[in-house]
Amino acid sequence: MAANRFHLCCKVGLIAHQRSRQAFMVVLLVCCLFLTACEDREVKIVYNREAKVHFDVLRAGVGPSAEVGRTVQVRYIGSLATGEIFMNSYEWDKPHEWTIGDDTVIVGMDRAVTGMKLGEIRSVTLPPELHWGRVGYADKIPPNTTVHFKVELVGMH
Repeated sequence: MAANRFHLCCKVGLIAHQRSRQAFMVVLLVCCLFLTACEDREVKIVYNREAKVHFDVLRAGVGPSAEVGRTVQVRYIGSLATGEIFMNSYEWDKPHEWTIGDDTVIVGMDRAVTGMKLGEIRSVTLPPELHWGRVGYADKIPPNTTVHFKVELVGMH
C-alpha cells in the first residue's frame, strides 16, 4: 500500500515538475509529509527470523512429519500467561488449514507445526517476535506479550 502511495506521489511530482521547479518542490514536500504520516498508521509486523519456538510434546504423533510446502489442518487454543484464552479453533466448524511456509499464518505457528506428526499435540510458547509482536492482536493480545498455544495436528496432505 505504501508503494502505491509512493508511485502516486511520483506521478504528481512529474506533472508539477513540468510546470515549474517551485511547484515540484511543494509537491515533493507534501508527498514526503503524506507518506510519513501514513507510515505510522500502517500495521507492520516484523518477525525476528532467529527467534526460537519453545515447545513440549504432550502426545506423540504417527507417520511423516509436517514440513514446508505441506498443507496441514490444525486445532489450537491460544492463551496469555494469565491463562486468558484469546483464540480457540476447537470452537470453529473445521480445523484451521494452511500450507506451511506460505505466509498466511504467523511465523511462530508455522514453526510450531513444522516437524509435528499426525495426532501430535504440543504445548508451544511464542515470544512476541514470532507472532503479532509490538502491534499486538486486536484487543486480545497486548503488544510485546509472550503467548502460549496448545496445538494439535489433525490432518495433513
